[in-house]
Amino acid sequence: MCKIQKIMLIVIITAIFSSFPVLASEAITSVSELIDNGWEYDSKIINIQGEAIGELLERGKYSFVNINDGTSAIGIYLKTTDGEMIKSYGNYHKIGDSVRITGVFNRACKEHGGDMDIHCDSIQIVSDGYERTHDINKHKIILTIVLMPFVIYGTMKTYGVIRKNSKN
Repeated sequence: MCKIQKIMLIVIITAIFSSFPVLASEAITSVSELIDNGWEYDSKIINIQGEAIGELLERGKYSFVNINDGTSAIGIYLKTTDGEMIKSYGNYHKIGDSVRITGVFNRACKEHGGDMDIHCDSIQIVSDGYERTHDINKHKIILTIVLMPFVIYGTMKTYGVIRKNSKN
């Protein structure tokens, strides 16, 4: 009985440790990490997650989209049908869809003029985008109102001096 328990223990430990490489390969890599250590990741399959920004740039069957993960942004080359899954793109007024991309990182892509990009193998929408609101800072409004007479006075004084000098 003791021998069977030892074998079972070894099998369980082996199963646990053999799952670590799978877990590590699914780790999210930051765009700044890709930029700073491009040689290390070049031509390797990586995962990134971030906000879709700008717009889908269609080039026939394939398209480009930019993903910003908060550290930096990078271009993603993907099938146009995959790109159409993204419904909302980030800009001043919106937060774009959050997406997870798995693909091959290219430090200097031969196909795209040496640009750094990721060729997408799979895309997953993590969360939908939404409208962004911008609060107006009341202190800035008050400061603007208080300083406006000084700005107007200074402008009029400067204009008056220039005009006076041009008559001579």
